[in-house]
Amino acid sequence: MVIPQKVLNRLHLGRPVAAMVAATRPNFRAWVYIKPILNKEGQRWTSSGSGERYLSSNQASPIEGYIVRHLEIPERYVDFIYESDNYMQDPSTLDERTIVFTEDELANVLTHWLEDFTQLRIPVDVLCPDFPLET
Repeated sequence: MVIPQKVLNRLHLGRPVAAMVAATRPNFRAWVYIKPILNKEGQRWTSSGSGERYLSSNQASPIEGYIVRHLEIPERYVDFIYESDNYMQDPSTLDERTIVFTEDELANVLTHWLEDFTQLRIPVDVLCPDFPLET
């Protein structure tokens, strides 16, 4: 399966994408979240004036790989989705992380959770939890 160009464009700008996916347990909600791993040399963040920054670089590709997170949390936390301290300390929360280095590897990993890559969106559009900066 091919990752849509619209999704790749967002990733190439250094921005994350996410999709709500089927949870493996009843009364849970789940997401898959993809964040580019950026080479720190030769890059800078530029504001477009729209509130979101984008990556500019003097390199052919500042992307070194991608962090893929599969997060599954109890539904009782959904109303407080942006308060990660609550659900991240819950032992029933599932937080799996994978690092891949190519777009082909990324597509392969995503097939575990997604049948349709067009479901990938801006994280806030799918109510994806906000992850700390060190992820």
